[in-house]
Amino acid sequence: MTPSATRRSPTVRSLDAALVALAIAVVLISILQFAAYPSSGIGPAWVLDLFTVTRLVYAAAGLLAWWRRPSNGLGMIIVGGGTGLVATATAAGATVS
Repeated sequence: MTPSATRRSPTVRSLDAALVALAIAVVLISILQFAAYPSSGIGPAWVLDLFTVTRLVYAAAGLLAWWRRPSNGLGMIIVGGGTGLVATATAAGATVS
């Protein structure tokens, strides 16, 4: 193979970088949620942690789907839903405490 045949396009490289940045943001927000739940007084911390883990799995599945098939919009929708759930839970926790 020639060297030009093994290189990836700039669009694919920028999508990879954006997906990595989005994954890091979701993980950091989830870590903040894990840290804030025990002191929130909303309910049992393990139940709230379970919701956060579910949101993380949802966002990870969307990121994987978006990375595998960027032309299909389903991965983007799943990531949007998972990220929206993480952000909503963070905002709800901030208003309660």
